[in-house]
Amino acid sequence: MTVKNQKVTEMIATRSYYPDNNKVISKLMTMRNAIGKELKTYNDLINEMYKLTYSYTDLNLLYDYYNHSYVTDDTNTYGAKAEKGKPLGGGFGYTDKPSPKKVPYTVYNDDDFYEALKMAKSGDVIYVFGEIVIDLSDWIVPGDLIDFMNPDADHSRIPLFFTVPEGVTLKGIRGENGEGAVLKTTSYVNTMLTLKAGSRLSGLVIQGADNANYINSPSGNLSLGIAVAGDNVMIDNCEISGFYRSGITIMDSKNVTVASNYIHHILGADTGMAFFINNSSVTINNNVFSKVNRLISASGNDTEITFTNNIDAGNLVSEYFLLNQTATYDNDFTKARLGIKSLICKNNTLLSPVRVLNIRGLPLSATIENNVFGYADFCYAPSLLTINSVDASVFNSRFVMKNNVYDVENPYVASKSSSGSATPSDTTLGAYSVKENVTLSAFGVEAVTLPEVTYATILQPLVISGSYHTDYDDYPYLIPDAIISTFSSLGDKKLSDTSLNYLTNMIRDMGQYCDYLDYYDKLSVEIDGKVYGAYKVDDNPFGGGYGYNNIIHYDQKTAITLTENGKSVYIVTSKEYLIAASKVAKAGDIIYVPEGVVIDMANIETNTVDTIKLEKGVTLASDRGYLHADGTFSTGGMIKNTKTYQGTIITLVDDCHVTGMIIEGPDPARHLRLWDRAFKGKTDGRGSQPGHKYSYNAYPSSGIAIRG
Repeated sequence: MTVKNQKVTEMIATRSYYPDNNKVISKLMTMRNAIGKELKTYNDLINEMYKLTYSYTDLNLLYDYYNHSYVTDDTNTYGAKAEKGKPLGGGFGYTDKPSPKKVPYTVYNDDDFYEALKMAKSGDVIYVFGEIVIDLSDWIVPGDLIDFMNPDADHSRIPLFFTVPEGVTLKGIRGENGEGAVLKTTSYVNTMLTLKAGSRLSGLVIQGADNANYINSPSGNLSLGIAVAGDNVMIDNCEISGFYRSGITIMDSKNVTVASNYIHHILGADTGMAFFINNSSVTINNNVFSKVNRLISASGNDTEITFTNNIDAGNLVSEYFLLNQTATYDNDFTKARLGIKSLICKNNTLLSPVRVLNIRGLPLSATIENNVFGYADFCYAPSLLTINSVDASVFNSRFVMKNNVYDVENPYVASKSSSGSATPSDTTLGAYSVKENVTLSAFGVEAVTLPEVTYATILQPLVISGSYHTDYDDYPYLIPDAIISTFSSLGDKKLSDTSLNYLTNMIRDMGQYCDYLDYYDKLSVEIDGKVYGAYKVDDNPFGGGYGYNNIIHYDQKTAITLTENGKSVYIVTSKEYLIAASKVAKAGDIIYVPEGVVIDMANIETNTVDTIKLEKGVTLASDRGYLHADGTFSTGGMIKNTKTYQGTIITLVDDCHVTGMIIEGPDPARHLRLWDRAFKGKTDGRGSQPGHKYSYNAYPSSGIAIRG
């Protein structure tokens, strides 16, 4: 399905974005160049801003169905229906907030946060102020300072886990006067927050360090966001994203509630779970999901899941529910392994064309009822009947799938029954499905199509990059909404230079270009035949990328060794291949990392980082800047290091050549809070500050060492 309504804004409160920066910056550069040409009026610009916003929010079908998420007949409501004061995904209009009693702790920075969690007792509320952004990695990575100032103490790193104590509420104001404060990590952490029994996390943005470049990392290197370690925990009205292993992990906990959250970009290739649930009872309702690999992975005999009134954006990757097996065999279907205790899935709007149920163990009970599924019934065949000894009688009482709506564009109601056909003549139905005699109205989605603009000139980013980091957090992404709200009343009036400034600011902040955007075409001046300032050599662009004269490119995308002019070309697609190639490559040989390949040199589980040393005359290459036939450019292959590590990952000797590569480290932030904690007031580190010994626990990292 494709989005029909191209003109919707401010649907869900968000502060976390995961764009294709090159595409967005290219569009902005092109639009800026088109002011007064293809873009003449404010309406022209506003329409393009709607499209631009769509491209980096990843809300997909929510633009159509967030406000049209359910249908009714005479007796039933099907799909997710927002309750008063509890909007789907929380945010604007959410009223079920922590009580406004006296707040003993107000947090403005990471030191305040650290102290508040240490001091808070059951019943206390910790308020993270306004819309501030706090990077917790400046504590988590170097570790705790407990007893560090004692000269006789062990000064090795002390692991620090931010834990919300029993009965304590940690809150922000997401949806009140803004999008809420951000708690984030810019460096890899295993677990960001742990919630103890009776604690509550409400109204905050929880943002991990993982991005699209992490999707090929080893599963052990993928962090999790929130760990629930106690009964009666509540997580509500939060935005949770950027954790590639799992957003929320719930272990051996009862009566856990996860409500009215926006959970997105949890995308680990073989994990990527919004929830991992083991031997726990959990109620999950009124949430919005987008760009999640797997919604729920559940295991354990005692696990009970109630999943109601949730909606997804139609872009889940793998499946909704993975129900794992236990060691116990079922009493009714004796060759089948038992699974979790119960699953109730009611009144959800599930828009992705992925498997609903991957069943490895048969639940004691399951009810899938009154949901809306975006596509036809046959798209959602559960793996239930592939389990040993399970037959269609399971649908009669043990595993109820009834009164669900399928195909939002041509809706109908169907149920599973043992009396249904294994191969129904109605091609819209799956095995054992029967259509109910119910008439439904359409979902009422309004089609709003914006005019297409054909640009005479498509501009590319000033520097092609596959590794973007910004100090401005979400600020650049708010500019399109500002343009829409500021200029919507001007309609067909001629664009002014003010609009140009908006686009320039967004380009500068997203690309981290600073003043380069203003001076890139006037970096040098010639006086009396002498050039002052930077100038291009052999017409190669500043910063390399597209237009570079000596790009090395091979079409091969899988690991193989080629021979070229008597020399070897090692195409490597994994760390193992890279290390092996570095050990055998000789002068004149090329080690080539194809575009899109991400090689992580770290192994968090073993706490090690592998390194390579190139022999004399070896070239390590990718094709950054290579022009594809469709007009797009390669950003090159990547060698990265997830783990903070005091050392380099690549060593070069005489005549080595590295070209067209992305080399990415584990800590892109400036870590000024860590510097202040270690040195402020005593620059030599003596006295009241812990100094170099503590700061080095964060393992200041390096990329390439040149030894020749």
